Order: sequence, then structure tokens, then C-alpha cells
Amino acid sequence: MGAVAHVCVHYPTGRKKQAAARDGGFGVIIPKLVGDGVDELLIESRRDLDERDRLVIEDTLGAMGCPDAFAYDWFAKSEPLLWFADAICGAVYAYLLNENDATHYKDLCSSGVITEPVYINETSP
Repeated sequence: MGAVAHVCVHYPTGRKKQAAARDGGFGVIIPKLVGDGVDELLIESRRDLDERDRLVIEDTLGAMGCPDAFAYDWFAKSEPLLWFADAICGAVYAYLLNENDATHYKDLCSSGVITEPVYINETSP
């Protein structure tokens, strides 16, 4: 199975700005997914906030003129297919915080799994 991960980093993100940061991340990543021809997006459920995600996804796809570009659904953290994303995010997190020698991050980059991270903040478009 091949994998490609687009990484979006929102910084700085305060506790009260996490939902807006997630919205911004969807706005950056969704066009990349459409461009890659993704068929399905699996999203880790946040239960009561899944509806907010759905509206952001619908708005973004609608603005792009492709409201049915791919299927998407939410899953519990226990879904094994979400573990790939968790592992990639863990490698990126450690790299950004200089918590290790970045071996995992560099391996993911050199193998073409991770594209160049996109950095956004509150003032990003």
C-alpha cells in the first residue's frame, strides 16, 4: 500500500483556537487531496464537533466546484487505518519540537510519504 501525507502545521495555536486551526487545516489540505485524486478521507471523530468538520469540508469542496470529489466519514481512534496518520503526526511533532534526532521524519520525507509541510497561522488566507 502506498501512502502520501500532506502536513499542515498551524502555529501558534492557543487552547481556544484549536477548532479554528482545524478548520484552516482542512482548507489547506482538501485542495491537495482533490488534486491527488483521493477517493476517500477517514477522519478521527471528535463526536460533538464532527458536524463542524462536515460543514467546513462541504464549504471547501463547494467553493472548489467539486462537492462530491471524494467520500469522507468519521471513525473512532481505535480504527487501525487512522494509526498511519497518528504515526506520521507523531514523527512531525517530534521533528518540530526537536524532541529526537528526526530520523522518522527524515525517513518519511526521503521516501516521499511526507510532502513539504504547509505552515498557517491566524493571519493566513
